[in-house]
Amino acid sequence: MSASGSNSRLAIFEFSDFFIPGSVIDLIIKIKRGTGDMASYKFIITI
Repeated sequence: MSASGSNSRLAIFEFSDFFIPGSVIDLIIKIKRGTGDMASYKFIITI
């Protein structure tokens, strides 16, 4: 699996999807973008 600069986000998403649910991936992406609320943040921490 290659992770070039332009495709790094997609590669990370595809790789992570093997280990955790897509819904969790979505929450992590939202938090990293700064759009995640505290409820989602606490949800990530408690996993």
